Amino acid sequence: QINKHSSQSHYFLGRCYANLNRAHEAFRSYRLAVDKAEANADTWCSIGVLYQQQNQPLDALQAYICSAQLDKYHVAAWTNLGILYESHSQLHDALKCYLNATKEQGIKADSAIVNRIKFLETQLPNIQHVNGNSILPSLEEAWNHSVQTDNKNMKQNSQSSNNSNSTLASSTPNNNNSNNNMAPNEHFLSNKRQ
Repeated sequence: QINKHSSQSHYFLGRCYANLNRAHEAFRSYRLAVDKAEANADTWCSIGVLYQQQNQPLDALQAYICSAQLDKYHVAAWTNLGILYESHSQLHDALKCYLNATKEQGIKADSAIVNRIKFLETQLPNIQHVNGNSILPSLEEAWNHSVQTDNKNMKQNSQSSNNSNSTLASSTPNNNNSNNNMAPNEHFLSNKRQ
């Protein structure tokens, strides 16, 4: 029996659904976890993983950024964000993410991440830094856009909080196995801090 009032219960249920490849149910559980206690880096990181699995890189990026902003030393968020950037050939941004993933761990850092950092550091001098054809915004652009959006949303929310109760949008990530009518890139991230 799940505790309906516990954000952690919904988060773990979402992880279970994600492991069973039931994206729609996982996303719904994560949404409930965010509704109960939105400031949880683990939940936002898991949402990012779910979006990445559904081939929605911009949504995944936003979720990972949100996770890292909630916990600037969140190893999984930074690592997954690095993998996302690397999969889109944005190696400079990937390296920055991997470095952030190891920042607080020092000597205890995951050897796979450390090896990836070493590899990228040796290869990047031979690769030109080009972001012109990139699908994803740079790390700095994504980080700054998220902060600006959050500040704008907080101002809007403070103005409208006396008039209505805001909730997260009810859309889910792409799920080819479900019969929902939601657009693939509609998501609740743009309304996350309400």
